[in-house]
Amino acid sequence: MEQLEMIEAPAFVRRRFRERFPGAEGWFYPLHTPNVLLTPEDGRFEVYAYLNRAGGYCSLLTAHPDPAAAAAHLEPVTRALARAGAGYVEALVPLAHQEALSAFLAQGFVAGALYPAMRADGDGFHDYAVLSRSSERIDFRGVAVEPPLQPYLDCYASAWASAHLPTPSEVAP
Repeated sequence: MEQLEMIEAPAFVRRRFRERFPGAEGWFYPLHTPNVLLTPEDGRFEVYAYLNRAGGYCSLLTAHPDPAAAAAHLEPVTRALARAGAGYVEALVPLAHQEALSAFLAQGFVAGALYPAMRADGDGFHDYAVLSRSSERIDFRGVAVEPPLQPYLDCYASAWASAHLPTPSEVAP
């Protein structure tokens, strides 16, 4: 089991992030700046995140040397964040990165939003998905949704249920 150190020194984390990603002046994950750094003792990768303890959520922002370096360690990352008070963890993942998408989905993350042509890059616009995982059961009973948005909630609820609820064959004796 991978043991991770969690560094909660916002100014240090921001400086380290700027050192690792010098071209990230316009960085945003919708409006989040990294304030937490997770890394194994040997430092072979660093995960940058925005943790909001008051809100109980965390946004995974990126990893060094590459997001793929940390993709195999999503379980210990999300476990460490849950211990720190983040019952809900999300990540913005490029749709073109099939390996990263597969890693997140294999760890129980669910697609909550798709953003076609979200970011411009030198070779055009790129599509992204917001993937999220909750360590708490989501209760949809009190949710009121405008009728045009109901299909989106239905799709999310179905995806969440298929990722987190046992099938009848799994619970049958």
